[in-house]
Amino acid sequence: MDYPTFNNKIGSFPAMSANIAQFIVSIIRVNKYDVIVEFGSGGSTLYYLKSLENYTSSVLFVSVDMNFNWYNTVLNKIREKYKDIVQLNEKYVQIPWSDQKLEQYFTIGDDSKWDYPPSLKRLPISQNSLADFIRKSSCVEGFPDYTFSKNRPFDASYFAKLSNNISFSYFLRYEVVNDQYGESPVKQDYIDAGLRYPILEKLKKSPNTPLKALFIVDGGPRLQIVNAILDLENKYHNFYPTIVQHDAVRKNTLSAFLRRPQAKYISGSNITLYGKQLYHDTLPSNKEDDSWIIFDKDKVTTGEEKAKKELWYYQKDSK
Repeated sequence: MDYPTFNNKIGSFPAMSANIAQFIVSIIRVNKYDVIVEFGSGGSTLYYLKSLENYTSSVLFVSVDMNFNWYNTVLNKIREKYKDIVQLNEKYVQIPWSDQKLEQYFTIGDDSKWDYPPSLKRLPISQNSLADFIRKSSCVEGFPDYTFSKNRPFDASYFAKLSNNISFSYFLRYEVVNDQYGESPVKQDYIDAGLRYPILEKLKKSPNTPLKALFIVDGGPRLQIVNAILDLENKYHNFYPTIVQHDAVRKNTLSAFLRRPQAKYISGSNITLYGKQLYHDTLPSNKEDDSWIIFDKDKVTTGEEKAKKELWYYQKDSK
């Protein structure tokens, strides 16, 4: 099978083992999904879109991200690549956070159920950071800062037709910091961007029509995302999801994995498409130590051992 190739520039390749990237491309081409949803965008978005260029059936490709700068970078790359097409049919909508959403972010605490080390809690840091930013732009003393702020966070949605067969939707659901552990009070907006419009509404509209969807989970609150997908599978008999979860060696999604014991782990080569090592024995000194989020931290010590559980793969076979 031929796999997508790119020149060796930053963002041109997905940050995963080469065999994992090729495995995902292979299941995309074999299974002919109706919808592909990617949580966490980047070089992988371009890579998967390129793999769809010869797709003979219609497909909706959805990508969701929470970082504005990264979202903007990837969107510009996609618009440049498909510039002769998207300029005729693209639509972009930017929505500032409402007062209600801002208040929700500041007043609702962490409801994640996983007991991770307090030193790695990110919500208090993100709440203080956002509050400082908004406070600087408040203009009426005695009123909540967010009520009169003009410089508030925003979400964004982009829609385009990339070919006769490929529809593309790209959602920004902003977070102050990377919400991997499901701490954010507004995390449901991120999850809904990949599930409500592309999946749930289709299932409700056509309850007797099979819907085959691939979910590539490589960003956001992974535990809550996987659980939400599995909940939909339990509810709708016509829903046939395939889920690939990256960095499956981390234990924060283990409880979701246990819901589908028939799923399996795919071992990575630990070498990316551009020849770099993916997992290392120890993290660089400027990054948090992740030894506590490895299943068997006393046994898993090398990058190669971590790569043995690089991907969690679950597929409900269609009848």
